Amino acid sequence: MKTSNKSKTIIIPADSEEDYLIWVQDKAEFREQLNRLFEGYPEIFPPDFEHGFRFYGFCEESKKMPDIRIRRIQMSFTKAVYQVSPSFQMPYRVGRTQEVEKALYLRRWGVPYSALAYVFGRNGMYWYRMHTSLGKNSIVGTTVKSPDNLPEDLLFDEEHFNYLGEKAYAATTVGEGCILGLEASWSADEEGLTKAYGVCAEECYELKEDYQPKTGNTDGWASTQKAINSLYPSIQLILCFLHKWFSVARTIKKKSKEYWEIGERVWEVYRAKTWHSFSQRLRRLKEWAQSHVKSEKTRNKIVRLCKNKDEYKGGYEHEKSHRTSNALDRLMDHQDRMMYSTRGWHGHSESLRLSLRAMALLWNFHPYTPKAKGSEKYPRSPFEQLNGFQYHDNWLHNLLIASSLQRDRTINRKR
Repeated sequence: MKTSNKSKTIIIPADSEEDYLIWVQDKAEFREQLNRLFEGYPEIFPPDFEHGFRFYGFCEESKKMPDIRIRRIQMSFTKAVYQVSPSFQMPYRVGRTQEVEKALYLRRWGVPYSALAYVFGRNGMYWYRMHTSLGKNSIVGTTVKSPDNLPEDLLFDEEHFNYLGEKAYAATTVGEGCILGLEASWSADEEGLTKAYGVCAEECYELKEDYQPKTGNTDGWASTQKAINSLYPSIQLILCFLHKWFSVARTIKKKSKEYWEIGERVWEVYRAKTWHSFSQRLRRLKEWAQSHVKSEKTRNKIVRLCKNKDEYKGGYEHEKSHRTSNALDRLMDHQDRMMYSTRGWHGHSESLRLSLRAMALLWNFHPYTPKAKGSEKYPRSPFEQLNGFQYHDNWLHNLLIASSLQRDRTINRKR
């Protein structure tokens, strides 16, 4: 993905069509509005906007929305030409934001396109295209609005699913409650996962060239770890303690006395406050298992958990790092429900890719259920939780404004 192939559309906050039509006809008023917005939100404008611009006429009139005129501007420094679009209309002018936002809101729960058509009109293909078009935006560029907000502690995992009767994998990167990467891989080997996880890494490097996360939590799959190490050379990988407990728990009869006893001893190790205490408890757990656990399979799993001591160390060296994958699993639960609702993906691989990316952005911008009536101290969405602000009170307006200049115009990636 190259910067030269990025969108040439600047999307500005705009609620009132009447006010916008006044601005767009008055050059002085429109210039004042753009300069005011640039002062508050420079990240939604081209980097060379500060050197000035001149008006460059209007875009061709749209048959879908002929009453809305779209101005173009040319940068004084680079001579690049951009169109300035209001947030009350969807990309490609396929509809008004107010008319489609409730349907797309329901799409986050996997409501079928045919059901959206029944309730909101149009047809299923209209809503399908509306949804997948969101996936053309850079996930990282749309979600993270400042290089300083790029998470230093990430989580990585793959969700397997069926695609045309074959197994495929959704390589997922999560940080600070947001899905930063979601790409399909057709294999679980190092090459396939490096390519899939590499899309997120590429988008991160576009935002910050020297970006290197401090830690990354994984479930221990060797191909995942090799892929992440190749993409982020200085990252410190942390083995998920929860997954290691799962590998032990699968060998024990659930709800049995032995299950609770071993579980309490394993989690007592996790609750250690310091690395020294953690190492000491691991040694004691290993000694106890070798003398008290009768099942050889269970005993070997516990011993293996204890041998991975150094792979847990990063959790104590970095205060905000993730010692378990809970922060990723919660997001992947949502992802898993969405994938299950498809009953196996069908169609072109590029459609699958766009659907996955749209799923990620809908999660990042969906409005939280209010945690306390009348309280404004809680973030209203994962986007606000990460960035500390929102462009607009409406979630879809917020997403569209954040996607300013972020639409990828490269040729579709091939399988």
